[in-house]
Amino acid sequence: AMPFFSKISKINNKKYLDGAVADSIPVIKALKMEYDKVVVILTQPASYRKKELSSKEINRANRKYKKYPKFVNLLLTRPKRYNDTLDEIKKLEKKKKIFVIRPSESVEINPIKKSEEDLQRVYDLGFNEAKKVYKDLVNFLK
Repeated sequence: AMPFFSKISKINNKKYLDGAVADSIPVIKALKMEYDKVVVILTQPASYRKKELSSKEINRANRKYKKYPKFVNLLLTRPKRYNDTLDEIKKLEKKKKIFVIRPSESVEINPIKKSEEDLQRVYDLGFNEAKKVYKDLVNFLK
């Protein structure tokens, strides 16, 4: 349930929105759970960084979710936490503690208005990137 676009979902009387706001790339959680092999599949190239929220976006979050200050705090701090995670992923990848698959080019797609052509282009990009690293992935998983 994407913030701003979806209504808050209720399951067993608990309210839910997109969990990616709290932990967009749960690689650290996976490592803490002591999995033997962790594969991270990113949707943006290595150069990508999430932009800070604009004052308009901050005001919108504060208005829309004023009853949920912890959620607002997560929204407002998400870009920094996301970028910190990307930095950690690069370190872990260099140490060969995780395996990362990422596109070689920026993936620009509207999350709301997806065209069939856009979806196919992004699918093809991901498929081709996975083919390029397939042998290295198999070796990592051995």
